[in-house]
Amino acid sequence: MRKALVIGGAILVAVLGGWELTGVIARLPMEMPGWFDDFLRWLLRAVGAAKLEDTDDMEVVAFLLTFAVCVTLIGVVEAAFWFAIRRLRLR
Repeated sequence: MRKALVIGGAILVAVLGGWELTGVIARLPMEMPGWFDDFLRWLLRAVGAAKLEDTDDMEVVAFLLTFAVCVTLIGVVEAAFWFAIRRLRLR
């Protein structure tokens, strides 16, 4: 039970941290980079969702992709932290 709570907490921290990091990135005063727009258009064509290439849809897809990357990044940093703490405890 304790292990399930720790894993659930770690997932919650990763999601909330990813949400906050995505919010910080979204509030930056700049346009979407051209390479990111090109990547999203290629990705939508590759998965067969080319009808989502509308400007409003692209912003949502970009936000969701940024959110997924940020959650993954926070999760990797969190996992590295947990492994480092565990390794130091075993010493």
